Amino acid sequence: MKTSSLLSTALFMFLILCEDLGSTRLICGVSNPVEELTWLKQKTEELKQTGLYETEQVYIWYTEYNGETYFIIDNCCPNCNSVLLIYNCMGEDVSANTTISEYINSYDKDINSVIWNPENFSCNL
Repeated sequence: MKTSSLLSTALFMFLILCEDLGSTRLICGVSNPVEELTWLKQKTEELKQTGLYETEQVYIWYTEYNGETYFIIDNCCPNCNSVLLIYNCMGEDVSANTTISEYINSYDKDINSVIWNPENFSCNL
């Protein structure tokens, strides 16, 4: 009886561990793109030097389109006439690609797609 209980407990723990491991979301092959993609980490450091960062209105989110992942530097500044900056996983600026830009501009993002923002983020998504 004791062996059966131990086996059941071990199986239960294994299943929980497998579920936790399976829930890790990979973006461009990494679990933390802001820290693990050098070019994206550099972009966040550059953004920290901007007025939009100081007003807590800039953020980076991601989406997938045709099997490719894209990172978008966006803001919620109501008085800014901004253009979205769009990058692929390699850090290449694809903002000029009309098809991708149109898709992203029509995309209904939510807070779950935001991967970086100021500490006291002031945007309502």
